[in-house]
Amino acid sequence: MMSKILLIEDDPLLIDIYTTKFKEHSFEVQVEDDGERVVGEIQKLLQI
Repeated sequence: MMSKILLIEDDPLLIDIYTTKFKEHSFEVQVEDDGERVVGEIQKLLQI
């Protein structure tokens, strides 16, 4: 089973670099480009 990582980044070049490296090390990568939205979703999940 692959480990998963959430990458929050809005720069396409950095997304490409990080995604490539993480996948080389057997990570499944989910990319989000809006940090504020992600924080809001996490707060909803944790009911903070």
